[in-house]
Order: sequence, then C-alpha cells, then structure tokens
Amino acid sequence: MAINNNQLDTWSHQGSITMSSQTYSSIKNCIDSINWNNDISYEIYLQGSYKNSTNIFGESDVDIVVEFTSIFSSNTSNLDLVGKEVYNNLPDAKYTLDSFKSAIVEKLKSNYGEQNVIVGPKAIQINGNGSRLKADVVICNTYKYYLPNNNQTNLPCIKGILFVNTENYEKIINYPKKHYDNGVAKNTTERTNGNYKKIVRIFRNIKAYLVNNKIIESKQAPSYFIECLLFNIDDNNYKSSSNRECVINVLNQIITDFKNGNVDNYNCQNKMIKLFGISNQQWNKDDAILFLRETIKLWNQN
Repeated sequence: MAINNNQLDTWSHQGSITMSSQTYSSIKNCIDSINWNNDISYEIYLQGSYKNSTNIFGESDVDIVVEFTSIFSSNTSNLDLVGKEVYNNLPDAKYTLDSFKSAIVEKLKSNYGEQNVIVGPKAIQINGNGSRLKADVVICNTYKYYLPNNNQTNLPCIKGILFVNTENYEKIINYPKKHYDNGVAKNTTERTNGNYKKIVRIFRNIKAYLVNNKIIESKQAPSYFIECLLFNIDDNNYKSSSNRECVINVLNQIITDFKNGNVDNYNCQNKMIKLFGISNQQWNKDDAILFLRETIKLWNQN
C-alpha cells in the first residue's frame, strides 16, 4: 500500500461525532434521572478519542466516565505532619462507590434492557442500536495525588480518578482531565501549528490498517498509548505545513529516542505516569517497537 499525500490528508481528518454526542447525551440523561439524595455529587464526561478529538472514521465505541465526587481516594505520601493532621481531620465518607455503582447499573438495565447492559471487571458495556453507539461506562471516584504542602494547611493536589478491576481487585488510577488539558495545550497554533491531533489521527489510521490486515493485534498498539507516544515528540517536529514531513519528523525522533534510550523518559499524556513499564497503565516496549517497525515498513512501500 502506498501512503500518498491524499491518503495522509484523509487520515488526518476527524471522524464523525454526531452519534457519539447522541450516545453520551442518552446515557447522561439516564443517570441524571435517578432519584439521587441531595448530597450526592458526580460528574459525567467523555474520555478517549471522542473527548480528545482524535477519533477516526469508522470508530464506534464511546468511552464515558461517571466520577463520584462525594467521596475520594488519595495518595498522601508527600504531606508533612501539618498536612497529615489536616487530612486526618477530614470527615468520613458517607457513601461507597459500590452503592453508587449499583444504583447506576440498575437504572441502565431498566432503561436499555438487561441484555444490553454488561457489567465487566473495569467498565459497564452498553450495546448500541440505530440511534446510539456502543459505550463503555467507567464508574469511579475522585482521586487526589497530594503535592508537598510545606507546613501549610492548604493541601494542593492533582486530581484524577480511581476504580477497581473486580477481576483481580487491582486499583486503577488515571488522570483523564490532565490528559485532555495537556493534549489541547500541545495542539495549539503556537506550539504545533494545530497539527498534533492531525498526526495522532494519521498514526491511529495506520494502526487500524495494520490490525485490519492482520499484521499486528489491536492490543499490541492501543490507541491511548499511540497518542501518548506522539505527545512526547518535540513540538517543532509538528510545525510543518506538510502531513508527510510531520510524520517523517515524528518517526525519526522516535527511532532516535529508542536508540539512545530517551524513550525511558517518555510520559503518558497526563504527565503523571511513565509511558513504558510493566503496569496495566503502561506500554510494553516490545509491542511499541513492533508497531513502529510495521509502520515504517508500510511507510517505505510508498
């Protein structure tokens, strides 16, 4: 396959967002209609490619977060004695995430039919139909990573989300809002000439081509990690007006950084987690190299 300029231009475009918006609104309205107590607070928002404007043509699944903000989990390791005293005097939580999740599952099944709502270990899958896409709904609570408070009673923190994989009871912590904000900042005209997300979509289309042609498996190059990989590329490598030149610049830097070990400094787009490692929130280097090698092989066919 030759990746000509017309193909690159097509691949750089964002896919439709109409159905994703309808899906999000349907699920949000369903959850909002629950007869919640007045002291229950939560946020519902998109995450993933539709939220980050990196969705490509033909993409279907919508990722939705329901963040229970009435309670929170935390990491207090950076707090000093003053900070820990303040933290220890905070009131106990009145509710649990399990009870919040149970109420949502019951409402979703009532609204969409039990056969269309599948509770998985990490997310609730809601099957699509003619008016909405398939959705994965993550029920989580707020997570606070406390920063050093320097003997002050004000406790600064970085907020994320936490939920539990019910298959192995592993806690999963992520920072979808940080991911989104950092992506928006990198995509600005001043930093990357607005090309960052275009190039992410090109690489995601390359991944889709490789998967559809059974060259790699989808799990070897998750779209989230591809976006994070490209987030680490120097801003100047995105400033060309040519998609082709931008892709070449990106590939050249990744190749160089693998050779000299700089990829060990790569972070996920949230800047809170290293991109490469052995946790379930990190990418395996061997899989990343496979994706890179097959991408270059495809590129060189042109």
